[in-house]
Amino acid sequence: MEAPDKLLGIGISIPGIISREQHMVIKSHALQIENYSLSFLEQSFSCPVYFENDANAAMMAEDIHQYQNAIYLSLNNTLGGAFCIDGKLFTGQNQKAGEFGHMILVPGGRKCYCGKKGCADAYCASSTLTAGEYESLELFMEALASGKSEAKKKWEEYLDNLAVLISNLRMAYDMDIILGGEVGGYLSDYMLPLGEKVLKYNGFDRDTRYLKNCTYRKEASAVGAAKYFFNRIE
Repeated sequence: MEAPDKLLGIGISIPGIISREQHMVIKSHALQIENYSLSFLEQSFSCPVYFENDANAAMMAEDIHQYQNAIYLSLNNTLGGAFCIDGKLFTGQNQKAGEFGHMILVPGGRKCYCGKKGCADAYCASSTLTAGEYESLELFMEALASGKSEAKKKWEEYLDNLAVLISNLRMAYDMDIILGGEVGGYLSDYMLPLGEKVLKYNGFDRDTRYLKNCTYRKEASAVGAAKYFFNRIE
């Protein structure tokens, strides 16, 4: 039962390109929908409803006052991204800014779910770690912690690919990079080896202090979508 006197609104994060003005999912490869109206969801509630791309919402969950200029890498089952400039989320001309998962990382490489080959998503999403014998990222990380050789080999390859992506983003934007999503939640224990790999590809930075761990290890996009309403009343 809704309590209108206490409920500011409902925030919904969606893996796709969102038009907030038209209240529509313009395109979502993950959900396999295009030009999908969200009006029916608004009509289901008697309070304001806010729709946001999941990576943008995860960026909003972070302290924007702390990260005036920053990139957010959402390392989930699919790879998303977002960034803020002067403390404000930047979405680009067509709400496609931050689609780092579909930057080509390896030309002609693995096939991505979007249909292209060699996308960063095919190498740096958490699904690359769980493919095969591991049913979840948690089980993979347990295998890695226990020293299983197959898990260690896969993790080293993953960090190598992630280091290339991070280096490219740092060169392009010269901002702090927040490592979020499912994998980001575990990376706090592996910042040293990741930093060493990044420095091999980046000769302009002497250290990797610009790499930051995410605040919310799980459900960051849900937190960010909810924070939208708190930010409106500040």
